[in-house]
Amino acid sequence: MKHLNIQATKVAAKLYAMLEHTDNTKIDNSPAFVPVHLEKRHHIPNYGQVFSVAHYFTQNGDLMSDPYMELIKADVDGQFYPILFEQHGAFPIYNEVLAYNDDGTVKGFRIKMQKDITIFANQWFENINAQQF
Repeated sequence: MKHLNIQATKVAAKLYAMLEHTDNTKIDNSPAFVPVHLEKRHHIPNYGQVFSVAHYFTQNGDLMSDPYMELIKADVDGQFYPILFEQHGAFPIYNEVLAYNDDGTVKGFRIKMQKDITIFANQWFENINAQQF
């Protein structure tokens, strides 16, 4: 799998560190930009800790993500690997990289999709850094 580039890794490490003593938090350092929501999700055996990063807005009373992403902080190399991308709205998107066996264990991943999500994450984390830090 493809991990984040150097700059995005620095931002992901800052975000991940904010979850050290809590399961979720919000970064709202600039009233001009949408807050960033962070949540510790679950641990995938043999892979690593999953956490989410998201922007949310309300539309017609419904909470919408723009976008929502899950990443793994790998147990083996400590790198960050995007594994899920979701966006609501007029053209909803749901891209999950990991494929699972019936027992819930990971059986593989979608290489091209994971690479595309990582390219987006590299740019998005640069924006989060500029807007919130």
